[in-house]
Amino acid sequence: MARRRDDYQVVVRPGVRSKDGLTLRSERHANFYTKATFSPFSLLRPDQFETLSSTMVEGRAATRPSPVDGRVLLAGGSGLFDYAASGDLFNPVTKELRPSGGLRTCSARGAGVPLESGAILIGGSNSGGALRSTEVYSPAVFAFQVGPAMHEERDFVAAWR
Repeated sequence: MARRRDDYQVVVRPGVRSKDGLTLRSERHANFYTKATFSPFSLLRPDQFETLSSTMVEGRAATRPSPVDGRVLLAGGSGLFDYAASGDLFNPVTKELRPSGGLRTCSARGAGVPLESGAILIGGSNSGGALRSTEVYSPAVFAFQVGPAMHEERDFVAAWR
């Protein structure tokens, strides 16, 4: 009898083509668990977490935190069944999350680039694929605004200034 497993890893390698004929440039890995408990082999352990008194506006994964004047912006991301349409600011001193406003385009797997003005430039992808569009989060007005378009669609990007 085969041993039942609760944690799995999916590996997709270059050469596997999407419906539109595209392939990955490099190998991608994804871990998932079928039990609500942590795997003994997981990199995440319960002792690494802390309970907060505030919560995010909506669940989000696949978002990259961006620094904003000592706080951290969590913008977009993917939820269980769709893409997040909001952002949250986390204050590491008070350990509180505050809503940061709604995104104009739901997105995930993007990069947040701090600009000299203190704003954050955000790009990424959504259910339609990689995006050319960007948004700019302005902490002065607590809102996302339309940003400049990129020359081509991008997702899973890394960016810096």
